Amino acid sequence: MIGQRFDDLSKLIEAEGAFAQEGKAAAKALSDLRTLEGLRSFLAHGQAKIALERTGKWIVILRHVSIRGQQAERLMLLCEQAEAEERLADLKRKSQKLCSVLGNFRRTVKS
Repeated sequence: MIGQRFDDLSKLIEAEGAFAQEGKAAAKALSDLRTLEGLRSFLAHGQAKIALERTGKWIVILRHVSIRGQQAERLMLLCEQAEAEERLADLKRKSQKLCSVLGNFRRTVKS
C-alpha cells in the first residue's frame, strides 16, 4: 500500500524523524506529491465514465466509495481533458522530483 509506505517514509524524514537532516529535500518533495494522493484513490479504486464533447475533447466522471467508521462516503470527480493533462504533467513532475531526491537521500544515507 503506497499510502502506508509514504507514511513510513514521512516519519523517518520529518523534522523529528531519524533522518530529518538528510531528508529535508525528500520531505518537501514527498509532501508535494502527496497533494495528489486523492486522485490515486479514484483511479485505483473508483469507477469511470467518459463522455465525448462535440469538439472531440473528453470529460471523465470518476466515482469512488470509501467506507470509514461504518459509513459510506461517496465521492465524485469531474475532469475535463485539459485539466487531466495538467494534472498528469504535475504528477509526472512531482514524481520525477521525488525519485531524484530519494536517490540523493539513499546515497547520502549509504555513505
